[in-house]
Amino acid sequence: MRRQALTVAGAALALAAAWPATGQAAPPPFEPIAHERIATPAGVMPWAPTWSPDGRHILFHDYNGGREWMATADGRNLRCVTCGFDDRPGIIGAFSYVFPDNRRMFLANELGDVASVLECRPSLVDCAEHAYLPVDLSADDSTLSGNPGLGRRTYHLAPDGEHLGYTNTRPDQLVMLVAGLRRAADRYVVTDPRVVNPTPATSLLDRSAERWANGSQLFELKSFADGGAAAIIVGEREGGNADMFKLDLATGRTTRLTADADWDEDGAQSPDGRALIAASWRGMDRLTPFGIFPTRPFLTYPLGAAVAIHYVSSKAGFACDLQPWLLAGSGDAGGTLAGQPLAPYRGGDDIVGNNLAGVAFWSPDSTRVLVQERQLRPVPAGSNSYVRQKGTAPNRLLVARLDRRPSAPAATVKTVVGAWAPAPQAYRGAFGLPGITTVDGPRGGTATIVRGGNVAAIVGRVTYSRYSDDGVTFLDGTEDVTGSAARLGIRYAADVTATDAGGRPAGHHRVAVAFSQRIPAPPVTEPPTTLSGTVDTAFGGRRVTRLAAAAACPESFVRPSRLEVGARRTGTLRVRVTVRATILGDSRPVRGARVLLAGRRTRTNAAGVATVRLPRAVKRGVRAVVATAGDTFDRGRATVRLPR
Repeated sequence: MRRQALTVAGAALALAAAWPATGQAAPPPFEPIAHERIATPAGVMPWAPTWSPDGRHILFHDYNGGREWMATADGRNLRCVTCGFDDRPGIIGAFSYVFPDNRRMFLANELGDVASVLECRPSLVDCAEHAYLPVDLSADDSTLSGNPGLGRRTYHLAPDGEHLGYTNTRPDQLVMLVAGLRRAADRYVVTDPRVVNPTPATSLLDRSAERWANGSQLFELKSFADGGAAAIIVGEREGGNADMFKLDLATGRTTRLTADADWDEDGAQSPDGRALIAASWRGMDRLTPFGIFPTRPFLTYPLGAAVAIHYVSSKAGFACDLQPWLLAGSGDAGGTLAGQPLAPYRGGDDIVGNNLAGVAFWSPDSTRVLVQERQLRPVPAGSNSYVRQKGTAPNRLLVARLDRRPSAPAATVKTVVGAWAPAPQAYRGAFGLPGITTVDGPRGGTATIVRGGNVAAIVGRVTYSRYSDDGVTFLDGTEDVTGSAARLGIRYAADVTATDAGGRPAGHHRVAVAFSQRIPAPPVTEPPTTLSGTVDTAFGGRRVTRLAAAAACPESFVRPSRLEVGARRTGTLRVRVTVRATILGDSRPVRGARVLLAGRRTRTNAAGVATVRLPRAVKRGVRAVVATAGDTFDRGRATVRLPR
């Protein structure tokens, strides 16, 4: 991970003023994570499980049967809430959230424009009377401004239960929206939607590289944070390197959370803000050819769309899904820290994937995380289209329990979006501004950007001329994007060299790839596009010359790390034990590891140290010291000699 960080460190530091990173003096120790499993009936496949705001219940959608289920927090009293409802909207693969009053459920499809609110009396867990009310989303309609919505996606209910966050695909950009959610007589209505994308350029005369990058990259709203005062979003600081950021909704200020050279996307900070779950390909070398070189995201919206369509829209792609990682709430320290895999792979057909539900997958006390599971096995004949696309899931819920004390969540606040955020009708992304513009590198040089058309049919070129973000690395060369992500496909070509301030070679980015639509369209078990071409990218001591396949990749999943145990006597019958672990080069002490020596048990402190005091009657000679730490590490062993 440290070597990956070198590839983007210069760009990250140069942009720290615009997108400040949150640092910390020392990373927190690794900690034990225990896995708890809650059985569900045969054939019930949990999707995007969430906690109720009071932490007393777990809600999930069964994407095999198309119904919603609830259980108490301890896994008992599992029951189907909507199995007897003939009027349920026909949504398979639903986002489902419990409102703070525990009487209502928000329900929406993952990709699309169907959303409803289920109202129950007296409560969701005892829904004797119910009604489904549609959600009217039309307030975000931007058709008359020339950028009609092409499909909404990834809905998130704010902690106050009165606001909704989601993303709308438009020809000019993926637009992140936060809106009010108000009950009318016979429906719910989205009110006063605001675009919360970082501020873009509004004129071809604007020479700000940052604003043109803001208007050109792939953004998506992933979660609320800070009790509803902020949002977790995905963006691209460097061209093609998707990472997580926190957005202050009142001010528009953004803070970078991750900087790994591979794809970091969905996830959420814990309710208390101390931890972050990042769905990531870190350590798997999936998209590093596009992530290690510090070009700017002046044309990446259509390229990012093509990447997502190819890699994560079919069973083949989801068989190598993003993996959930536990990080500090401030993130991965500029890509220098790997973090902990929440559920490393131990072999077999059962794998973990990406829970898209945001902060609601965290228990309110920040101690438990609801994990999405998938399976590598073939899909049964007759399965619905969603199961065919995602693959099956085990008949159970997987809960990752962190070995930490319960804490109070950040106070729930009324979500407020500041005046900086425009209405969707007034917003225009960079792909709605065709033409030629030249931007200034923050530390020298220029980049000339040419755009024709929009994401539906784009012809674009960037020409770098000694362009520099940091005064350390200077770029020369071209990037080209042509085609249509939604129709025939996208072609991306790059021939960019990097030099240092003295003109000495520092790397290169030579790419010629095509994401081509398959005609006729294949079944949803297979990627809808083919990927062909070559890559040769070198920067910061790394070189990548291969393209990853959209296919099952059990050999790439991170495996459990073995605990590294040290033991030495500090007295005749006193032994000092140290427990550490190394994950993708990230080495830290392990807090809370259980240590066993000569029948004596103790646990390590925050420094990964435990002291074992032995009785005089202990058997002398060479004795084994064994350490364990939950379900995500392999046990470690050392020996110590006790004098006779």
